[in-house]
Amino acid sequence: MTLAFPVGLTSTAAVLQAPGTSGTSAVGTTPPPSPPDTPPPASTPSVAPTPSGTTSTPSVTPTPDGGTSTPDGTSSDEENTPGTDRSSQPPGSTDTDQGDADPLAQQRRQIDDTATRLNGTRDDVPDELTPTVDELVTTLEAVKDPGASLRDRQGVIESVDHLTTALRATGDDATPPQLRKELTALVRQMSSALKVGYDAQVPAEERSSDLVIMKNTTSALDMICDSRTPAKLRGQLLAISEGLSGAVAGGRQTASLRGFEGHMGVVQADVAALPQTSPASAAAAMPPKNRAELVQLVYEQNEKLRVARDPEASSKDRAGAEKDMRDRSARISDKQEETAAAQGRPEDPLGKAAEVCTNAIFVSSAGSELPEELKDLVPGSWRPQGIKDFWKSKEKSNTLLDVLAELRNDKNVHAPIEIAPLVTGLARVVPGNDLFSTIGERASYCQSTAVYLDEDYGVSVGTWLE
Repeated sequence: MTLAFPVGLTSTAAVLQAPGTSGTSAVGTTPPPSPPDTPPPASTPSVAPTPSGTTSTPSVTPTPDGGTSTPDGTSSDEENTPGTDRSSQPPGSTDTDQGDADPLAQQRRQIDDTATRLNGTRDDVPDELTPTVDELVTTLEAVKDPGASLRDRQGVIESVDHLTTALRATGDDATPPQLRKELTALVRQMSSALKVGYDAQVPAEERSSDLVIMKNTTSALDMICDSRTPAKLRGQLLAISEGLSGAVAGGRQTASLRGFEGHMGVVQADVAALPQTSPASAAAAMPPKNRAELVQLVYEQNEKLRVARDPEASSKDRAGAEKDMRDRSARISDKQEETAAAQGRPEDPLGKAAEVCTNAIFVSSAGSELPEELKDLVPGSWRPQGIKDFWKSKEKSNTLLDVLAELRNDKNVHAPIEIAPLVTGLARVVPGNDLFSTIGERASYCQSTAVYLDEDYGVSVGTWLE
C-alpha cells in the first residue's frame, strides 16, 4: 500500500533516506541514520535511490528485530498477544519495561497506589469531606474498566492525585483556616466535576475534553497549597479552578465554551508546573512578569466565563461575554508565544523535540481526532481493528518515533513511524495558530520540529512555521 501525503510533503521516502543505506523498516518508508549535512535530492514517492544511483521499489525490507516488512507497513513477526508488540525492539532486547509494553497494567498499578494515598487522608480530613474521599475512590475504580481510553484513565489518575494533595492540606493544622475552608469547597466541587466528566453517557469526545480540562485544572492545586505561593496568585488560581471545575460539573458547555475552558486550563497548568524556588532551573523559568500577565488574562477570562454559562443571563450578555472571551483568548495566545520566544527555542535534536511535541498532542483535547487522521500511517495489522487511542511516543532515531497505541479491541501495540508524515498529520489536526492554546509551552517543541524538517529535509509541516 502506498501512503498519500499532503501537498508540500516531498517524497518522504527520498527526503528521509540517505543513499546507500538499507536502514530499519518503519511504517511507510525505509528511513536513514542521522540527518545528512545537506538535504538529499528529491525523487518520486514510489522509489528510493540505491548506492549505485539507480532506483528500486523493494518488496521486503528488514525490521529492527531481524524480521521483514512488506509494502503495506506490516511486519512479518509482529507480536499478536495482548499487551505486547515487539515489532520495534532492537536486536537482543527484551520487554523489561512493562510500563510501555502494557500501559493498562501500569495504569492499574497507578490507580492502586493513588487509591492507597487517597484513603490515607480519610482520618484527617474534615468530616464533610469523607463522602468526597469515597466518591473519588469510586471514580478511580470505575476507570479500571478496559473500555476507558488510556488518555481518559490517565486524566482521572492525575486529577485524583492532585486532589489528594489538597485533601491532605485540609487536614493539616499548618494550613491557614481560610485556605482550608476554600480548599474544602473546591475539592468537593472538583470531585463532582470529575465524576461528571467521566460519565459514560457523555459522548466520548466531550468526555475526553472535560477530563483534559480537569487534569489541567487540578494541577494547580499543588501550587495553591504551597505556602510559598504569593497570596494574589493563590487567590487567582482558586477563582480560575472554581470556574473551570464548576463549568464541567454543571455540564452546560457548548463546543465554543469548552474550547475557551481548555485554553484556560492549559495556561493554568503551565503556570502551576513552573518551579518557584529552584535556582538550577531559574534560567529556564517563565519570568514572573510574564506569569503574572498570563494569570491575570485567564482570571479575567474566568469572569467572562461565568456570564457566558449563566442560564439566567440574557442572550445579549452571554453573546457579549463570548465575544470578549474570543478577543482575550487571542491575547492569551499572543502572550504565550511571546513568553516562549523570550525563553528561546528548545535545543533538543529532532527526535527528542518530535517526541515531546507528539506526546503533548496525544494527551491533549485534540487527541480524540487523531485515530481517524493518522489511520493511513499505522501498520496494516492495526487497521482491521482500528485505533482507539494514540498514547505515547519515544525517540527511536532522528527520523523515527516508536509509537504506542491502543486498538479498539483493547490490545496495546507499538511500531516505528516516521516523524515527517506523523508530524504533518498532527499539523492538520492542530494548525499553527492553535498550538499554544492546545498544548501550551510544549508548542515550542512542535515549532522546533517543524524548523528541523524544513531546514534539514525540505519538508513543510503545515502552518507550524507561520
